[in-house]
Amino acid sequence: MSKLGNITKEYPHAGPGIGVFVRDGYGHRASTEMERLMQEPPGPTLGLPQHWRGYDQPSLESTLELREALADAFDTLTEEEQFIADRLFIENLSLRRTGRMMNIPKTTLARRRDAIRRKLLLVITADSRVRDWLTRDV
Repeated sequence: MSKLGNITKEYPHAGPGIGVFVRDGYGHRASTEMERLMQEPPGPTLGLPQHWRGYDQPSLESTLELREALADAFDTLTEEEQFIADRLFIENLSLRRTGRMMNIPKTTLARRRDAIRRKLLLVITADSRVRDWLTRDV
């Protein structure tokens, strides 16, 4: 067997990103993620974990439909719920900082966040565009 015969060896039990080792023609194993990426052949799968490589990217049209469904779900929230969702989900602020902005305890804010998340989940999963996307053939 030649040195280049089996370039990639998989260890699926090692988890994503850890289980793929690329060896060059001299038996050298990549010691960093960057080195592994540099040794991979170019193409659309570059840098993707092995279990994602057969996945088709969603079309631009379906992405826009999903964004519209999400925007419609956000429109169902009250003004205060939208403010909380924007700070916590979009701006990624902490509960403590958002609570200080609103002058409420972080535990109260956490309960409101959970209620908002449940409300958004119900609205989004009831949307036909999201259901169609979830049940599409991959």
